[in-house]
Amino acid sequence: MVRKALETGQKTTRIDREIVPILGVPVDSTTKRRVLRFLEDFLSSPSGRRSKNAFQAQNGREAKLFVTTPNPEIVNLALKEPLFRQVLGHAHLNLPDGIGIIMAQRFLKMQVPKFPVVTQLAILCIGIWVGISAVINRKWLFASGETVPGRLIFEDLVKLAEKNRWKIFLLGGKLGVAGKAVRKLLGENGELQVDFSEGPLLGMDGSPRDSGQAQIERETIAKINAFSPDILFVGFGAPKQEYWLKRNLPRLHTRVGMVVGGTFDSIAGTVISAPRWITESGFEWGWRLVTQPWRLPRIFNAVIVFPLKVFTWRLKND
Repeated sequence: MVRKALETGQKTTRIDREIVPILGVPVDSTTKRRVLRFLEDFLSSPSGRRSKNAFQAQNGREAKLFVTTPNPEIVNLALKEPLFRQVLGHAHLNLPDGIGIIMAQRFLKMQVPKFPVVTQLAILCIGIWVGISAVINRKWLFASGETVPGRLIFEDLVKLAEKNRWKIFLLGGKLGVAGKAVRKLLGENGELQVDFSEGPLLGMDGSPRDSGQAQIERETIAKINAFSPDILFVGFGAPKQEYWLKRNLPRLHTRVGMVVGGTFDSIAGTVISAPRWITESGFEWGWRLVTQPWRLPRIFNAVIVFPLKVFTWRLKND
């Protein structure tokens, strides 16, 4: 467990971060309410608003936040790809997206006696207890941190954006999805200031696939900067979105850049979204297994492979 203060500039905007690294990825242990309060304070305070006396970070540039939402699949990928792990390590907030992340944090935080054999036995018992607690003792499991799903944070930030007159921009998604999502959002939030672009086609490293897509990327960045959103939501899918946002955030005229995976599909209705209470419970994978059975290999990777990797990692490192 690591405690770290996030400072976003000379006129300090702070959030005390409790970070629990999972397989080398620093993931925040926090709550949805705390994250929303911090983002609202950041965007609404003099240090977060644009003005003639623009808030400057210590490097002389306007302070910006890079926000990611690691889930078990993303952490598994980061374990295999050191460069991707570095990108996540540079994020200002890594929000725990899924109950598997919370269980891993709980498992890794619990202390065990340091004696041969006893240590391994204690780790096994802790692992079993954490797994059982997901069903019978969720209050204990979520005592120090809860799931902070990217889709729910997106929905809540949209409401705050309308309330506070922030501008938002949706980038990414399959053909036509971002536009459909924007129309849906405007139907529910009539005063929302929003724009969108599908952006370029990207390789897995977040770079445009060819010279034509590179030109589309330049045009997309120009469109974002002309709109100058307070929040930029990027939905290219992992790891493309993280690579792309990390590389481009310094030249984007936005205050917060946040990756949101397949959220645009959920908002647009092109996939059947889990009810909010299921997502908040951390068991959205079960809903996806029923409604999208073709995702079984990905669900297996998150629900079976990920816990085994976390368990093995602790056995080797304790």
